[in-house]
Amino acid sequence: MELDILVVSETKKKGNGTEIIDDVFYCWSGVKKQERAKAGIGILIKKKWIKCIKSLEPINDRVIKIDIVVFGRHIIVIGEYGQTEDSALIEKTSFIQTIQEEIDKIKQNQELIIAGDFNGRTGIKENDAIIGRFGEDTVNTNGEALIELCEFNNLKITNGFYRHKEIHKFTWVQETRDLRSIIDYIVVKNNSSIKIKDVRVKRGAECGTDHRLLIAKMEFPWSWNKHQKLEEFSLDDLGTTYEHIKTCIKEAATEALGEKEESQNQHKIDINKDLREIINEKKELYMKWLNTKTDEDREIYREKNREVKRIVQKEKNNKWEEVCKNVEQYIGGTRNSESWRLIKSLRTNRKGKVHLEYIPDTMWEIYYKKMLTEDRPTFIGENSETTSDEQKDINLSLEEVKMAIKNMKNNKAAGPGGTK
Repeated sequence: MELDILVVSETKKKGNGTEIIDDVFYCWSGVKKQERAKAGIGILIKKKWIKCIKSLEPINDRVIKIDIVVFGRHIIVIGEYGQTEDSALIEKTSFIQTIQEEIDKIKQNQELIIAGDFNGRTGIKENDAIIGRFGEDTVNTNGEALIELCEFNNLKITNGFYRHKEIHKFTWVQETRDLRSIIDYIVVKNNSSIKIKDVRVKRGAECGTDHRLLIAKMEFPWSWNKHQKLEEFSLDDLGTTYEHIKTCIKEAATEALGEKEESQNQHKIDINKDLREIINEKKELYMKWLNTKTDEDREIYREKNREVKRIVQKEKNNKWEEVCKNVEQYIGGTRNSESWRLIKSLRTNRKGKVHLEYIPDTMWEIYYKKMLTEDRPTFIGENSETTSDEQKDINLSLEEVKMAIKNMKNNKAAGPGGTK
């Protein structure tokens, strides 16, 4: 079974660190070494993806985060192991707050994958953007907290969106007691550009646990397979030459094209101070409800959430009315071209384009001078002899010069001396 990334829960491995096991890179986060072994979370990654890891952060014994850059895109993978249903409320609240804090750090253009054992049961729901209708009927407190977390951050629990047999849905099974449930999940952004093709349980993997292996097949539509094949190609007998060529191509591309520019929406609404305060109030009410779990606090939070949505929608409408008003003013007038430029910008997808930085003339002069100057010892002696022969005096008569000028065609570019 070929897996690129695997999140493992309840490892009970103390401390935190990394190691290479065969062709797999393993990083883990656990309790302090002087404490009793419990909990623990880890992530295993195929060795070929090690060069794509930008950062690794063990948060605590239940949360670990890793940042992977694939074809210029940041993919934040958060591995987690939630408390059981009968754990103390303060521990479960602290766990949700930790996940929320890590989600708040993620930028809008970064992808997010949260995977692991949440110990929560989310149930099923028809026509819902968060849960899906192919899960199980049961819902518990941990499941409700997970649903609220996804609702607040516009996330999606992928398990319930794919129809499978019962044996391919349940992630935890105790055959002796005839118990089964769905408590392991893979969560992504609702507007993620990663294409989730399937999520299901594989029963073949066996490692002495009552949990079943949950697998998600993902496709990166912004990847370039040809580029990936080029990285796998090697020239062992011409290693030095290959490394030199690769370095030159990379430096030239970076110099000419620059770094990738983040997509910018020029018609995005402006979040003013008042709107920012209301959003912060909503977050505080959400955290308060997580601590108290009372119906009153939940209703207060939901009312504030509806208020924020109304204000944001109003700001969006005002922004679009302003854009449409400008288009109407420009069309038919002296700024007609400006209107069509504005209309084109509304429907042009700027995502993935790069910012070009032009190279000044002085840099081109230095570049060509360096490129055309022979500095290899093998050829320097040979070129010097040729140069000495070419620099011999050549005797030309005045008549020969006049004849050459007379035979030249008119309206041609001047030579080195400026003579046409």
